Amino acid sequence: MPYDRDVVVNCIKRHYDLLVRMAYLDPDVVLHPPPEGWSDEQLVVDTLQERKRSERVIDLLRHMPYLSKNMDTVGKYEVYIETDACTYLRNYGLFKDGYDDPYGLMMPWGSEQDSPAGFIPLSQGNDATVWMIDTDEGIIWPMGSFIVNNDAPEDQPWRVAAKPRDIQEYFDELYTEIETLVTVPVPKTKSDWRWYHEILSCREKDGARLLKEHGWPEAFRKEEYLKALKEERSDAKRNEEKKREEKERRRKTRHEIAVGKTYDLRSKSGRGGSTAS
Repeated sequence: MPYDRDVVVNCIKRHYDLLVRMAYLDPDVVLHPPPEGWSDEQLVVDTLQERKRSERVIDLLRHMPYLSKNMDTVGKYEVYIETDACTYLRNYGLFKDGYDDPYGLMMPWGSEQDSPAGFIPLSQGNDATVWMIDTDEGIIWPMGSFIVNNDAPEDQPWRVAAKPRDIQEYFDELYTEIETLVTVPVPKTKSDWRWYHEILSCREKDGARLLKEHGWPEAFRKEEYLKALKEERSDAKRNEEKKREEKERRRKTRHEIAVGKTYDLRSKSGRGGSTAS
């Protein structure tokens, strides 16, 4: 499969555009490269060269859109289930936070073992689907947390957790999965207890229901949807607090009853005094 930089860039851009359209991703969080690409001052070119990434990889990362809120930041955005976007800009993400080896932290197998020069991950996370792009072959290895090939060579760990896919085909399927609400992006709201924005599986029935009720996908009423989501979460939060209060009230009542019974038993056992002479 011939590698095409623009296919990768456009797939990621389209993915972010979908998340923006679904009232999940704040458009201001998406960092778009200038027409000539990110400069050496903006992109961590020195680190990429130290880790022996190829010129194709560096060229790809120069033209990638990134997110300003990802990984450990409060209000971060997942880009897929349990999955954070990689950011290769100096002033954002792991590189900004001063980690000793931010590149190694983004590699699914850590910094001890490197990959071919044409490999680069575009997503990360302990339980993530890692979008490992192979710019030599023009394919993606969507690496998960499950073993799919026990016979993979030890020096090719990406084969253990993934099978190679055509890049365009893979992201087309991902787009359909999210657009049809098989997987549901759920934004954080002020009435919510979440500290970041999540992308959830089909178990998130409330989010999918509200999206459909507000016209998704043909005539989506974004502001009405966000208002309804906020109100529903406020109600859910109040109900949860009431349940906790009721649970605590019952616990205290049981405790008071238990203390009373214990006192009563001790009082009865002491009546009549001792019979010892």
